[in-house]
Amino acid sequence: MTEPTTPDTLSRAPSGAAPSRNLILTGVLLGLVPAAALVFLRSFNTEAFDLETLPGNITIGLILVSPYLIALYASGMGRAAARAPLLLAATLVSFLTSFSALSGVTLILLPSTVVLGIATAKSLRAPGISPARKAMVSLWGLVATAFIVASFLALFIWDDARSYGSMWTSDIITPLESLIGLGLLATGLLVLAATARYSDNTTLEGAP
Repeated sequence: MTEPTTPDTLSRAPSGAAPSRNLILTGVLLGLVPAAALVFLRSFNTEAFDLETLPGNITIGLILVSPYLIALYASGMGRAAARAPLLLAATLVSFLTSFSALSGVTLILLPSTVVLGIATAKSLRAPGISPARKAMVSLWGLVATAFIVASFLALFIWDDARSYGSMWTSDIITPLESLIGLGLLATGLLVLAATARYSDNTTLEGAP
């Protein structure tokens, strides 16, 4: 007697989805821990600590950990179409922040970038995502990335007399720079959230 094939298909579905989520969580762990350590060292360094610069340190800290929080949020999304723009933005921001320090200390974020990049590629290659959908989510993922990167650059717009000797930018983040950076970061996150929600909803509507 022939055995039904439907149960086998259903039983294999979760096993195919689990590695992708585990991969994302691995990337989050590899990035979030060192990023948090870098934020702590910058904010509470006894030689540089200053209440006036604390808002700027908090802002740059949020930017550094943002790609890994975005990826963590993506791990909870059930559909690849919704994960893709989030993971794309997380990977690109993680890559750029890996080279954000002239000292090279942020290079410890590169392993996370590689893992998240693999997860992004898997999400974009997932079945059920049309080429047009891939182009759309990639475009909005790039737009969100641009806002987040701009939020980092905005922290170093104006020179400050207390700069630590840099001839190009000031290491001191003023309250105004911090406010601009937070605004751009929030805009990028809102773009990502809207894109992920739209992708998830349209996938649900198109599902059989």
